[in-house]
Amino acid sequence: MQAHGISEDKIDAELFYRRLEFLIAFWKALGQGTDDPGTDKLKSCGGIVLGEAHPYTKTRALQVFLCGRPLLSTLILITPYSASFLCSEDEAENLVSLVHLPQDRMNDKINVKVIVKPVKLAAANLAMEAFLTSIEEVTLKTGKKVGCLRDGEPIEDDFMNEWNDFLESSGKKSLFSKAPNISAGVSVFLASKQPQEIRHTEVACQMSRELMSAVRSDIITQIGSKEKTIRISGNLRDLIQRKHEEGSIWKGAKYKPDVDPTFGYLCYSPTIQAGSKYDGRKSSRTGADERLDASEIILVHLGTQYRSYNSDVSRTVMIEPHPSQEANYEFLLDLQKFAISIMKEGAGANLVYHAIKTKVAVDRPELESHLPKSFGSGLGVEFGDPFLSLKAKCTRVLKTNMIFSLSLSFTKLKDPMETDKTYSLQLTDTVLVGEEGSMVLSDLPKELSQITFFRHHPASKDLPQEQDGHSPARSFQQGDADNDGSIAGETIIPEGARSKRPRSFPEEADDTTKRQKVASSSSPPNHCDVNFRSTSPEKRAHEEEEDGDDRWPIFKQMGRFLNRLMHV
Repeated sequence: MQAHGISEDKIDAELFYRRLEFLIAFWKALGQGTDDPGTDKLKSCGGIVLGEAHPYTKTRALQVFLCGRPLLSTLILITPYSASFLCSEDEAENLVSLVHLPQDRMNDKINVKVIVKPVKLAAANLAMEAFLTSIEEVTLKTGKKVGCLRDGEPIEDDFMNEWNDFLESSGKKSLFSKAPNISAGVSVFLASKQPQEIRHTEVACQMSRELMSAVRSDIITQIGSKEKTIRISGNLRDLIQRKHEEGSIWKGAKYKPDVDPTFGYLCYSPTIQAGSKYDGRKSSRTGADERLDASEIILVHLGTQYRSYNSDVSRTVMIEPHPSQEANYEFLLDLQKFAISIMKEGAGANLVYHAIKTKVAVDRPELESHLPKSFGSGLGVEFGDPFLSLKAKCTRVLKTNMIFSLSLSFTKLKDPMETDKTYSLQLTDTVLVGEEGSMVLSDLPKELSQITFFRHHPASKDLPQEQDGHSPARSFQQGDADNDGSIAGETIIPEGARSKRPRSFPEEADDTTKRQKVASSSSPPNHCDVNFRSTSPEKRAHEEEEDGDDRWPIFKQMGRFLNRLMHV
């Protein structure tokens, strides 16, 4: 797997000129119409300076937008008429293609210059002086300041340290320390994605789908074991990282011919935790060695990145849930469908937030106080744009081809089975904004029948009887399914295979369980099938052609057994 910020990808010169021209056209158009909030400082600048940057920052995002990948040991100056690079000798080997493009394929209105900074100090100072002169000429010729992006801790490596030392010795440090911060304006520019950026995000979502399927299958295996607790956090987090790093998870998947899985990697360490411990923060997680009860709500949050573009997804897995917990989850599903329908061209981010909150206040008022303060944010190279979020104070307007991490949850709900405990439910997807609504790109199983599992030794009287007197679900004995490589000795009853659950716990104190459940779209019976696919016509247009069972070789045995279990 690729490490953060490291890539051997060549720079696509034609893509660079096309993207640079697009940026300059956007920049010049500011002030000629109704501008988005936050573009004032960008509009007033005569130039933009980009330095090295950490992952998930706007500086990194603009680098990737222009060049197709992050740049190391490089500074960039962009004006409405030019682009100048100061770079190391290593990076110059890639950037030189930008100035050697055939004349008929170059934009003669934009001058591109590459200044190479040698290793030797004297020659390096001359190169840095030439780049600094280019920056100062912007102010001299236009009377405007040069803007920069302040989004994260400065990079401290030899290249940037030498540049900062040079500025200080030249008395030019204030040129950047007092420069306008144009982060908000760049956020507006980068928000709507180009077709290639959307494709990269779709691949990242597909990778997340593969990893989440591995998690789901491992949970099923652990539920079927004789252990009454599950070492969920450490085992599953290690499973995700191992399968990702070794690359075995991608071998059974079919991608488009131009997809290279080696450019995919995890955005962050996967979060696996008990629903009782979740407090709304992604950084909050269950301890690595903590074991969860077999009857538990588990929250799984992971993100995969492809060619620097992020996906974000979380799922709730419910083991032996109470009916009221199921009802709350079904309402969460309906809430997501509602949010997706109103996230469309022209909708205000804050209005989307208030509409979601109002729906909860009207339909399920007892859940309103358990909502998060934000329902997600813009997603791209930057993981969560602070200037574009679905919360009360964000006045940005949604536009077609924006991509969001839409994250809905109910936190710290009273556990109906253990009154001294709480539980949480969470549902996060990567969504693409369209003219009439949004489309889910991270199409993973999430219907109640697909994420709910039951593990116990039922008495025959607890199970619905078929006409011949046999129970539709039975306990497999050792050897029953061993030929399929499946679980033996316990019953795993998916939600759709049971009629009712033994009531050994009291109902919740309020009347929520007496209320008719909020209707949700019908979902197929849970066959525990990891070969899930979207049935949405809109989504099918964006997916690769349907694959056979060979797409999931590492889960074939598990899938055969579970399908058999559902049909006995």
